[in-house]
Amino acid sequence: MHGSKKSKRFSVLLALILFVQLAIPSGTFAAASDISGHWSQKSLERMISLGIMAGYTDGSIKPDNNITRAEFFTIVNKAFGIETTTKISFTDVKDKAWYYQEISKAVAAGITKGTSATTMNPEAQITRQDAIVTLGNIFELQNGTTVNFSDSNEISSYARGFVSTMQTLGVIKGKGNGRLEPKAFITRAEAAKILDLMLGT
Repeated sequence: MHGSKKSKRFSVLLALILFVQLAIPSGTFAAASDISGHWSQKSLERMISLGIMAGYTDGSIKPDNNITRAEFFTIVNKAFGIETTTKISFTDVKDKAWYYQEISKAVAAGITKGTSATTMNPEAQITRQDAIVTLGNIFELQNGTTVNFSDSNEISSYARGFVSTMQTLGVIKGKGNGRLEPKAFITRAEAAKILDLMLGT
């Protein structure tokens, strides 16, 4: 992408992030019983208070549940105000599916291209490395080379640059045991934490 276009896109996103931080106060969400004391409680509360993530009908958050690709694209769209859509023709994304518009937005924004030319696998759980790539695509963070995780050899080549840069920026810190576990599925709590860090505290 041309430099000036990339800079304009980056500036617009930073302005959006600043608007979100100023427009909606944090700490206004009463903690659900299943996140009280959870390691990601503050991030989950913030994501819910901002309308980025939602609880279940029974009032629970289920922070340790994994997230599908469609669900992750949906919360990313909400987090960064992505609304523009485009025509899509993935064989596994039916136009009546609840996530059709969200997938369309994600493709239009360039944060995903699908799992192949014709498929998106929207209901499959999303891996940690694919979540990182999705978020990295927003700011086009694909220039890092050094990865300081003990299991760095498990990171797929397409994700390595994003992992490197986001680790350098302090957005991802791994599992606390020196491992990233890139091919494990990301949880709601982990998604909330990484989005919280990207939106800034």
